[in-house]
Amino acid sequence: MLGFIKNVFPKYFQNLFRLFFQTSLRQKQTKDQLEQDGQASLLINLFFLLSAGLFITLMIQQYRWLDMSYWILYAYSTAVLAIIYLGKYLFVSFAGWVFNNGQSASSYLFLVAVVNRIMGVVLLPLTVLMAFAEAPIAVIALTISFGVVTLLFFYRYIVSFGLLRSELQVNPFHFFLYLCAVEILPMALIYKLLVENLG
Repeated sequence: MLGFIKNVFPKYFQNLFRLFFQTSLRQKQTKDQLEQDGQASLLINLFFLLSAGLFITLMIQQYRWLDMSYWILYAYSTAVLAIIYLGKYLFVSFAGWVFNNGQSASSYLFLVAVVNRIMGVVLLPLTVLMAFAEAPIAVIALTISFGVVTLLFFYRYIVSFGLLRSELQVNPFHFFLYLCAVEILPMALIYKLLVENLG
């Protein structure tokens, strides 16, 4: 799927990585180019869900958190991830509409989408190692994956805080409350439900 996206939409793929590493001077032009290609955006978002769902599935199997069939666990992981991001998208869009800050909400959602797409691509080789390598190498790949995901989340939060701070005058405490309410709490609740109902 990644090869298909890269070959059919090569310009989109280049612009995605260029935007991630660009300074803010030329970001708007690249952002506009990315937003114009809806098919590529849809495919790369789907790729992120499949790639991250596979990573979560292999991580659960590695630590033996749940005793389920691989394909059922993969379907659950991908579906839960899709529900989380769809819920987050709807919540942020609604908040932007209610508080008359649609532009800020749109910019934040675009930033989240870009980081997720990069995460999906970066996780793929590490996930392949987790799936097919010997146990010690698979554990190393899992550790590196945790590090990569953590760094990407930190990057996303730092850049989004800078964006919201300049556009909305948000202070660090309010941003921390947002992180707890919209990012951490839903994940904790889903983990608790999975453990109680499937574990």
